[in-house]
Amino acid sequence: MSKEINLGYVDHLRRLNQGAKSPDESGAPRSLRLRFGLWRYALLNNVLVPAFTAVGVVGLGLTLAVWLRLYLLFKHNRPSPLTQSALDCVDEFLTQYPFHLYPIVCKAFELACLGRQIPELLKQHTRCVEIAIGEGTLSSRVFPKDATVVGLDLSPYSLKKASEKPHVKRAVVCDCLAPPVREGSFDVLIANNFLHHVTKKEETLARWSGIAAKAVFNENSPTWASGWPQPYVLRKLGQTDKAAGAADAIEKMSLQSLEPKQRLDEYVLKSYEVDECVSYMSERTFFYCGLFSWMMRCYGPPTPAKLKRFF
Repeated sequence: MSKEINLGYVDHLRRLNQGAKSPDESGAPRSLRLRFGLWRYALLNNVLVPAFTAVGVVGLGLTLAVWLRLYLLFKHNRPSPLTQSALDCVDEFLTQYPFHLYPIVCKAFELACLGRQIPELLKQHTRCVEIAIGEGTLSSRVFPKDATVVGLDLSPYSLKKASEKPHVKRAVVCDCLAPPVREGSFDVLIANNFLHHVTKKEETLARWSGIAAKAVFNENSPTWASGWPQPYVLRKLGQTDKAAGAADAIEKMSLQSLEPKQRLDEYVLKSYEVDECVSYMSERTFFYCGLFSWMMRCYGPPTPAKLKRFF
């Protein structure tokens, strides 16, 4: 029997609630600490490794900047209106995610899209619910401060921070796969970067369709796993089986449930009429962004805390 992928997130929250930590958050074997001694290990893990990584990431950034400028110079491509809007949003995320190109680029495009769509919707619809609002950092950037938003999330820790945002009028801890909300309670439903964690997307979308007349789904690329450096390079070298295996491992590790765009569109069309569909993240672009994540040994958006201090 297949296991609903979100149960992995539930297990993670349960460990947080109990105050438990992983056996070794640093990922280094205990024998390394015993071999070098605590102070030598602390120097290696807290100073030397982050310092060398920081130098490598900065060097990669300079190299990629030169390469992309040359590429664009010869292509003579002018940025689309969406790309230009995203470029104008980049500064919003530089301090939050220093040198981490993946979340900077993704969220800049998301802000460019949602910053145009959400205010237009609010002109006619005022009752909004955001599914899996998290800490509300992206939500607070796309909703005006005088909006009336009900935020739903499974994590009370995240909701506590979201509830402090001026646009969130109410925060409810609940299972976002089947929210305890009566049909027709809202005008607009927003789901930012949540559906890619859901295994049974068709059933979930059907449940959501009765909650609000309008919906906005903002999602990661269907090629999110295959766009990371290891599977991307393996596939370019003709190692298709190894590339597929690497992508599958990354998808499982990150609690993702990705499907081709055509299938995702079919799920949506069974419960909704599509007014607009925008795509902005190609697999190659994701590969360029993922190089920084790979060097910093992380697959999620936050820049690792030790490296963030260096940057």
